[in-house]
Amino acid sequence: MKYAVSVLALMILLLGLGSPSYAQSDGSASPANTFTLSVKESQGNIQVIVKGVNLVDVFAYDLQFTYDSARLKLIDSRSEGSGFSVEPIVDGGRIRLAHTKIGSVAGTNGDADLATLLFQRIGAGAAELSLAEVKLVNSKLEMTAYPVDIRESIQVGQMTSMFTDIKNHWAEMNILGAAARGFINGYGDGTFKPDRQVSRAEFASMLVRALSLPAAVHPGFSDLEKIPAWARPYAASAEAAGLLTGYEDRSFRADLLITREQAMVMIARAMEKTGLKGQLPVQSPAAALLPYTDKSKVSSWAESGITDCLQAGIVSGRSGTLLAPQENLTRAEAAVIVQRLLQKSGL
Repeated sequence: MKYAVSVLALMILLLGLGSPSYAQSDGSASPANTFTLSVKESQGNIQVIVKGVNLVDVFAYDLQFTYDSARLKLIDSRSEGSGFSVEPIVDGGRIRLAHTKIGSVAGTNGDADLATLLFQRIGAGAAELSLAEVKLVNSKLEMTAYPVDIRESIQVGQMTSMFTDIKNHWAEMNILGAAARGFINGYGDGTFKPDRQVSRAEFASMLVRALSLPAAVHPGFSDLEKIPAWARPYAASAEAAGLLTGYEDRSFRADLLITREQAMVMIARAMEKTGLKGQLPVQSPAAALLPYTDKSKVSSWAESGITDCLQAGIVSGRSGTLLAPQENLTRAEAAVIVQRLLQKSGL
C-alpha cells in the first residue's frame, strides 16, 4: 500500500499538479543532463530511442513529444528499467510518457536509455519529431523540468504501393495511408478498385476499424438476417457508437450503395466521438453550401452533417461547384475522407 501511494504521488507530480523547478546553466564544471533521440527503421516501422546523458539520481521522469500525426502513428512505447509506467497520453500531435521506479531503490545515474517509441508510417515525406520537455524526479521527490527542443526530421520515404491499380490515381497516397492504418483492404488479385462504389456495410466496417470502436455482436436492425455475417459486428459497433441509425423501418440495408451525403453524416457523427466537432466554428448550412450549384439536392436531414464535414475540410465537392450528395461514394473517396477524419482529429 505504501508503494501504491508513492506511485500515485509521483504520477500526480509528473502529470502537472506539482511545481517543478526549471534547470538553468550555472557555469559550473559539473556535466549537465543532456538528452538525445536516435531514429532507425525497425521491421518497416520507425523506432525512436530517448537517451539521457549524465543523469543524476533519476527516480522518475515525464517526457513530452510533438510529432507529425499526418505521417506517423504511435503503435507502441515502453519505458526502460523496472517500475511503473503510465499508458502514453496521445493528444493530436503530442505524446506524453511518464515512468517511475518503485520502492526504496536508487535513482539512475550516468547514461541510460529512458524510453522507446515505435511509429507506423501512414504517409510519405519528411516527418518532424521533437522532444519538447523533460521532467526528472530524484529519490527525494524533487522535480526539475528541462525545456529541451531536440528535433529529428524522419524521412518516411515513398510508400510502396501494395495495390496494382492505383499508381498515379488522385487518391493514391491516401489509399496507401489508409491501408497502412489497417482500415481498408484490397482484393485477392492485388487490386484496390478505387472507383468501385461502396456499400453501407463496407463503409461502416471502414469507419469502425479506423476508430477502433469496441466490439459488439448483435445489431438492433429489423433486417438482421439480410446483413452478411462478416458485417454484423461492424454494424453493431457503428450502431452502438451512434454512427448510424438505419432507415425509418429500422432496417440497415447492408448491401445498398452508400451515398456521399449518407457517408458525410456518418463522418460528422464520428467527429463528435473524436472531439473534432467541438473545435469547429458555428456556420449555417446555407453559408457552407452556398458555393455548390447542386445544393438543392442535399436532403434536409443531412445538411448539418455535411456542413460539419465541409467546415472541417474532410470533404470537398467532386468539383469546385458540385457536391454530388446523391451520388454513390467510391472506395477512393471513402479512404480519403476517413483518413482525413483521423488526421484532423489527431489520431
